Amino acid sequence: MNYYESVIKRDEVAQLYNSSPMGLHSLDIDGIYMLVNDTELEWLGYERHELIGKKRLIDFIIPEQRIRFTEKYPIFMKDGFIKEFEVDLIQKNGSILPISLNSIAIYDEEGKYVMSRTTVFDLRKRKELEIQLIHKNKELNQLLLELKVANESLYNLNQEKNRFLGIASHDLQTPLTNLRLLTDKFKLTQQNLTERQKFWITDIQETIEDMTGRIRNLLSVNRIEQGANMPTLEETKICTFITNMIGRFQNLADRKFQQIRFESNINEVSVRTDPAYLVEIIENLLSNAIKFSPKYEEILVKIIAQKNQVIISISDRGEGIKYEEMPLLFGKFQKLSTRPTGGETSSGLGLSIVKEHAQKIEASITCESEYGNGATFSLALKN
Repeated sequence: MNYYESVIKRDEVAQLYNSSPMGLHSLDIDGIYMLVNDTELEWLGYERHELIGKKRLIDFIIPEQRIRFTEKYPIFMKDGFIKEFEVDLIQKNGSILPISLNSIAIYDEEGKYVMSRTTVFDLRKRKELEIQLIHKNKELNQLLLELKVANESLYNLNQEKNRFLGIASHDLQTPLTNLRLLTDKFKLTQQNLTERQKFWITDIQETIEDMTGRIRNLLSVNRIEQGANMPTLEETKICTFITNMIGRFQNLADRKFQQIRFESNINEVSVRTDPAYLVEIIENLLSNAIKFSPKYEEILVKIIAQKNQVIISISDRGEGIKYEEMPLLFGKFQKLSTRPTGGETSSGLGLSIVKEHAQKIEASITCESEYGNGATFSLALKN
């Protein structure tokens, strides 16, 4: 390499040294600046002639950290290196510059320490982010505290709601039972009643059944939310079970001149399930089929026994369910655009109870519907 090439090479190295994105400096045995790049000078706010041969690095370290630095320096000279040593420097304008040092020691041929070479990293951005993180953590802790208070309040309100439902259901069921007995007595003497009086009695009975169903559904939802009444599985004869349920609901269907038809591909089949849960599932499905079917229509209840499951399907000939409303079907308190055909009311709880109970007894519930052509609900029980 000739003289000119060496000059060019030296200039290139100097340019790289000074334009480095990190601070670079070299200190002599007394810790005084021997070399420093432009980046570090810019951070500190000094000119090169103000540092070289005059200032020590420790002069820029904030007073409360100087003892720690002084204690670390002899260890550094002995070990020959230091990594990620964080200190705060005082800039010329009085501002604080947080940095991280990585230094190596240089020794002479006799192994005597003569100088150090150091890379300096500006930690201002990191420190800003750390402060932001501390503030965010404080905000999060405050939110968690507020959430805890809100949860405790919600728990207390939920307990109050449970107590209220228990008292209300008991207080409501007694008069409803008395009213049902009274209307049954009137029915026994209906030959002495006018047609208008008979209509009123029927209307009262329908209202009693509607109220009883609402109370039953509210209590079911309450039990579900509390996680109470885990299912007790037992062998249940499904064909007998379903025909008994149909017998109970045919009287309700008769009021709309509807017929409940039963079909099965087997005389009898048994599955392990919880009869109490199954009663509530079939009650809600049959009640809905009657409620949403027009007068004089047929409701089909079908049992299909397969190798690993028994499917109970209930089909009505009502209006059906719109495609865009299908995802809402089993939601709690959901009321869809399809309305009951006889002016009946709906709480929007029945199908959510069906879904929850089906899951409890390890069954699945599905619905198929083409709007304008009724709906079929299918309950699949493991065989």
